[in-house]
Amino acid sequence: MNRRTFLRTLASLGVTITLPLDLLNASQEEVDTAWHHAKKACDLFEVDAHGTLSYANFTAPRLRRELYWYSRVEDIDWGAFERSYTLEERIKNVYHQKLLLAVQRKPPASGMNREALEEQVEEGWYDWFEQADGKDREAINAQIEAWLNEEPDWDNEWEFFYKTGTAQGAAYEHFLSENRTMMKDLGVVIIEGSCPGSSYFAAELCIPIDEANRIAEENEYALRFIAEGPD
Repeated sequence: MNRRTFLRTLASLGVTITLPLDLLNASQEEVDTAWHHAKKACDLFEVDAHGTLSYANFTAPRLRRELYWYSRVEDIDWGAFERSYTLEERIKNVYHQKLLLAVQRKPPASGMNREALEEQVEEGWYDWFEQADGKDREAINAQIEAWLNEEPDWDNEWEFFYKTGTAQGAAYEHFLSENRTMMKDLGVVIIEGSCPGSSYFAAELCIPIDEANRIAEENEYALRFIAEGPD
């Protein structure tokens, strides 16, 4: 759903928003400004034939920072490494270089060979990651920032961000933290796997769209629903 359609839809559903005087012929700048304000006023969800909800006017994120919702390097924890081997390899490489420099400064008889160095990297990198400070922490943070600002490995990481990388997933995430009384009033339920092993995670609307919108308006809930369709 494009931004003009989004604005026109909200207005048609009785949501009070500020629109350009002539929405059809308004400039893109005027539409964008109205859209940003409207998004704060009300959420709009598309409903497919099975009741599955998707965020209308959803813009798919492209970078790991958006997909994983990590806003700071301090947010990175073990879960991040489980999601991406590339991040783990980046941090291991920093640790490897640190150990290699230390070995090069030692006399040949110190006993640290290549095999022992690789073993130490594998066994000790995460402890080092958690405890690092000073220049070590700066080097780690630089690698994390670079990783967050890259596109993911779509083939290997999709299973970790499918809930945030699609309009359906974004709607699911929204209703996970939504008021449960409101959800009950609107007939919205959370589905987490339609069967054992299923990757279907979604929010679903279980009552007619018109009824849900009437209840939302009567209770001043800041969201509306519309049947899924083309722009």
